[in-house]
Amino acid sequence: MGSRRAKRAHGRVQAFVGKRVHGQAGGVTKTARRLNARAQRKAAIAATARGIRESAASHAPVLVGLVAVSNATDDELATLCSVMQATERDKHSRKFETQVVRREGATDREVLISALDMAKVADIVLFVFSGAEDRLDNLGIDLVTALREQGLPTVFAVAIGKGADDPTLRKQRGRELAAESVGQDHALRPICIECGEGEAAEKGNKLALRRIFAKTPRNVNWRSRYGYMRVESVTAEPGAEGNEGILVLCGWTRGRGFSANELVHITGFGSFVASKIVDVASSKELSVRVEGEAEPVESEAEVNEMMGEQTWPPEVEDVKEEDPVDELLAKYEEGIDDDDDAGTAGADDNMSGGHDAEDDAMADDDMDIDEEEVKRVREAAKTNTLFPDEVDTPINQAARIRFARYRGLKSFRTGEWDPKEQLPPQYASLFQFRNLASTRKSVLSRAKKDAEDAACNEAVNMAGPGRKVYIYVQNVPAETIHVLSSVLQGGKRAIIASGMLRHENRKSVVHFGVRRVDVEDAGDIKAKTHLEMHCGFVRFDGRPMFSEHNANSDKHKMERYLKHGRHTVVTFYGPATYAPAPGLLFHPGGSLIATGTALGADPDRIILKRIILTGYPFKTQKRRTVAKFMFFNPEDVRWFKPVELWTKMGRTGHILEPLGTHGHMKCIFDNVILHHDTVCMTLYKRVYPKVVPAEQKCKYIL
Repeated sequence: MGSRRAKRAHGRVQAFVGKRVHGQAGGVTKTARRLNARAQRKAAIAATARGIRESAASHAPVLVGLVAVSNATDDELATLCSVMQATERDKHSRKFETQVVRREGATDREVLISALDMAKVADIVLFVFSGAEDRLDNLGIDLVTALREQGLPTVFAVAIGKGADDPTLRKQRGRELAAESVGQDHALRPICIECGEGEAAEKGNKLALRRIFAKTPRNVNWRSRYGYMRVESVTAEPGAEGNEGILVLCGWTRGRGFSANELVHITGFGSFVASKIVDVASSKELSVRVEGEAEPVESEAEVNEMMGEQTWPPEVEDVKEEDPVDELLAKYEEGIDDDDDAGTAGADDNMSGGHDAEDDAMADDDMDIDEEEVKRVREAAKTNTLFPDEVDTPINQAARIRFARYRGLKSFRTGEWDPKEQLPPQYASLFQFRNLASTRKSVLSRAKKDAEDAACNEAVNMAGPGRKVYIYVQNVPAETIHVLSSVLQGGKRAIIASGMLRHENRKSVVHFGVRRVDVEDAGDIKAKTHLEMHCGFVRFDGRPMFSEHNANSDKHKMERYLKHGRHTVVTFYGPATYAPAPGLLFHPGGSLIATGTALGADPDRIILKRIILTGYPFKTQKRRTVAKFMFFNPEDVRWFKPVELWTKMGRTGHILEPLGTHGHMKCIFDNVILHHDTVCMTLYKRVYPKVVPAEQKCKYIL
């Protein structure tokens, strides 16, 4: 019959299990294993402590930024810094420095920019609440929003003053920050720091600081690709030229470190060439600029005059007076703006069509233009919000002149449009990436390898992180040195220096996906308005275009306004930036408008402005109709004859021929046309960002 175990194992393969040996014969006892694990744990703790001691001696101090979000005064923030520095801490912990964002005597704009610059380099950010305040003030909400969108390092909330330790207020403050999507409620409940004296306050503050500094600093993805530093002091040395000098920046290197072969960007002031980087302690040159390997400082390409015929129409002196289209192009070349569709672009080929003399006579007798009726019909059409792109055809100007650069497309998604056709003069000095994704991957990979080599080998031409260095920046204008020195001496904000990756100083057409964050009643912002873009460590201004993002096409429809509640692509002329990188849109010298992220640099991205010309059926007969008020002369009808027509009730058709001398036209559609329908024609024109005039351009974006 066999044993019970044999029956259970019937039909299964079992591994042989030897006889269990207990006690000393079994090798290591349970007590020995426990003692061995305890010894290993002690060794690991000792190794960690040794690593902390070594890092405390060789790494940059932890930078703690303090920003008031709920009516905390500058004096309270200064007291908080003093208490933090005076509190006894573990002797093996790293040193720390503080950077306070001052609010008193500063505008909201200055406070916001100061907070953003602080957060660019800080390892820890403290949101400070005052006393019995349990909610964020208006400026505090703007600060939290901007800092969150830029990218926050490790964040803690701190309460100081009377009522700081109230548990009810503590929960409410955590909810307030969690509502701004900074983090979870329980993780953001403020830590209480006592400003009084006594053993209890000292013990509580010691525990609070232990909680703050025990957490591993959070890595901010976009800034980890760069070397950056908070400038502690600057000195100026005379240069070779009278109006330019050498600026020496002193501070701790962070991130991936600095190389003299990379350009150094001082946030708000511009990009410059670093001649060398010297260690403060040993006076050893850590990195020297090597010509031929270094990144050039020129941001614009050299213009090839021989390519002019491929980018823009003839110059003014070559224009033929008898050609009205060329005359208008000449005016455009002289600077006439086309914001109100007074414009300028090329239509499809002109195709003539025949007409009947009897019809002309009938049209002249029975279809005189009634301007009052035209105005009445157009005012009614403008109230229709479903068609915001409708524009008026001028009565006293030929449509083929006003809309000369517009053209029709059979399909917006699949229609062909040459991205190199009729480019503006500004494109001659821009850079274009053959394959931006491949270039980005190669540049970031090389930057990462250089940083790893610098950490392992001091002979590499690079200053690794955790060193206090002097960076010698050359060819700095005297005015820039004066302004930078005065800002640093004022102590109201941090001065940030950062390395730039390869090609990031090249000027191109850059795109950002943004969404409005200001108040709803702020109003819509028109395209080509002078605005500022803050992207990572770089700030620049321009007159951008707004557009939709059409994932299924290489063409994107222009948006006339930057509106709330929608995702919009903002296009600037500016320095190329590798994604991902945060993008914050500001009014010049004003408030925050929108936040988003960089989409890359692409001059070939086609942004099309759409207009809709409308006409109205005058006489209908099944599929045929005579339409009026779209054009006002037969030459315009013939000029736009190749463009497809459509109606608001879903019909499609085309123009047969002009009728009479007042712009009426015979049309045919794919189905019966109703008398109360509206005949439409869609035209497109490629648009580009505008260049800010020199007198309006911000020299220093502070």
